[in-house]
Amino acid sequence: MGQAGSPGRVLFVDPDPERLARCVAIAEQAGFACTTARYLATALARMGEHPHQVVAAHPDHRDENGQSLMEAICIRFPLASFVALSRGGLDRLRSHRLEAAIAAWVQPALVAGELIAAIRDAFAMHARRVRAPGIEGARVLLVEDNPGDALLVIEHLAELVGTTIQHVTGVEAALEAMRQATFDFVISDLTLPDATGLDAIRRLQPAAPDTTLVVLSGIADEDIAIQALQYGAQDYLVKGEVDASTLRRTLRHAHERKQATNRLAHLARHDPLTGVANRVALRERIEAALANAVRRNLAFAVLFIDLDRFKAINDTCGHDAGDAVLCEVSARMQELVRSSDVV
Repeated sequence: MGQAGSPGRVLFVDPDPERLARCVAIAEQAGFACTTARYLATALARMGEHPHQVVAAHPDHRDENGQSLMEAICIRFPLASFVALSRGGLDRLRSHRLEAAIAAWVQPALVAGELIAAIRDAFAMHARRVRAPGIEGARVLLVEDNPGDALLVIEHLAELVGTTIQHVTGVEAALEAMRQATFDFVISDLTLPDATGLDAIRRLQPAAPDTTLVVLSGIADEDIAIQALQYGAQDYLVKGEVDASTLRRTLRHAHERKQATNRLAHLARHDPLTGVANRVALRERIEAALANAVRRNLAFAVLFIDLDRFKAINDTCGHDAGDAVLCEVSARMQELVRSSDVV
């Protein structure tokens, strides 16, 4: 059924009123709340009026293009899952997004048990799409020159809600894409027209050091995999050994590891209370500023600021109040300096 404590809501879309009535009778007998529509405009209106977790419709809708109808709902309501009321198969679909959203196909004969099983499968898919953490809505840059491999990755990621994928065929195109946009993930092959082996990682990782980088390669070599991780990749996958669930799980775990690494790197150079740079970062910035000043015959300033009677605040108002003062002073100072300066 649907969400705990309430019946699942199913929208049936069919131009045939008799078949529509039979579908509703079967679904309501099983405890589902049903809504009906005969045409696209009505279906979209019904979806807007109430949340429907599952849509059951005909890809071969006679009065209007059925796939276009389902695709329109899929785009407007990306968490919905579908039951295709047709004897067709996945090879008849043009849309990878819709393909990933269809949980089951049901024969037009509408055997009650088959329809109910299909609806339950669709609710299970909906629950997975809602629960899947971390990478829904992500922007993915796919660097792959093999069209078949690229299409497979796109299909594997199609079920992720709101995820957008930009596909390029080489490192130079990837670097240009990263200059123009920010990506959450980069998935890259190692054998590309303008890069071979670890050269791709050496060039991609510095261009977006905070982005999660995953290698998907046809090279099954443990030494190369270890080196790729040393160069900044978060994981190494071998083509032919990866299915959709493995790829999505890998991306989630890689994303979590990258976030943890970024947090540790930030804490190593920033004060955990105020977020301003710490002594380690100060030393690095001064050394860099000195080197630049010597090379270009320039000067720079270091301004030291102390807080008078700060100990009195801690002694009379407590350390929590003292911490609040430090945070407020730090925030005000950061608002007053240029982006090139450091507090």
